[in-house]
Amino acid sequence: MRAKGLTAGALATCALLGLTYTLAQIEVVSFFPLDVAQAGIRLTPGAIASQGIEALGSGAKMLAEASALLLVLLIGAAAGGVALRLELQRAWSNVLPLAAVAFALVAIAQLVAGTLSDAISLGVTAVLLVGWAAVLLGVGGGGAWLLLVPLAAWLAVLGPWYRRRDTLSPAGHQRGMYRALAAWAVTDLVALLVFAR
Repeated sequence: MRAKGLTAGALATCALLGLTYTLAQIEVVSFFPLDVAQAGIRLTPGAIASQGIEALGSGAKMLAEASALLLVLLIGAAAGGVALRLELQRAWSNVLPLAAVAFALVAIAQLVAGTLSDAISLGVTAVLLVGWAAVLLGVGGGGAWLLLVPLAAWLAVLGPWYRRRDTLSPAGHQRGMYRALAAWAVTDLVALLVFAR
């Protein structure tokens, strides 16, 4: 029974990491495991860090990043195990506190690393963590996870547009409008799939 919770936590965290990595590639959010790695590097005493860099060379940073990624995955798996062990109900009243704790951990890592994101990135990260917690606890029924697809589509459209809105030409704004229409169509299709049963 405990393995089921650990597996659910690990799988939900893998999905979160995949979505976060994809959104980080289009500069919508920060890929927070790298922020955890940077925080770990900043908190490591200088002598130890120097020895690690001398021994591993450029592989030291890669090792720190891989370790941080594994740490995030293990914390996600542990969250699933704890949720099952405490027999948390499948309710939003449990999703929001779990997401809030995860968001606080991400924000603390970013603060320590000196990579605290802007308000939009933090907001998107919070929404992703609420989705992660909902999937982890099984809230929203079987198809509710599909709602992440239009969320990702809108973030892929709005994130880059917001960052470049002041420098876009009229043609660039028009291309953005067509992308928004495509995201709107995806939203409509997913809404039909999830709610029209």
